[in-house]
Amino acid sequence: MAKPENVMQVFSLLDKSNCRKCGEKTCLAFAGMVYQGRRSIYDCPVLDPAVAARFLPEVRENDVDDSLEDLKQMVANSDLKEAAERIG
Repeated sequence: MAKPENVMQVFSLLDKSNCRKCGEKTCLAFAGMVYQGRRSIYDCPVLDPAVAARFLPEVRENDVDDSLEDLKQMVANSDLKEAAERIG
């Protein structure tokens, strides 16, 4: 699940303590910001990271394969001698 379907889906994951540790006045306000894409679910300091991970974008295998091929091409085209001299 990459994007929450609604504000209440985000809100249901929170502890609803309104602790303000995230900088918002309420957990519902924070959930609204997450839903709008203006805040990350990881900005809630009391939320278990395993729960927050539900909102990580799903990675498709084709995307990974394409990225790997792009990286291989970049390495093949790089001047390793020049990079070694630059780095030291």
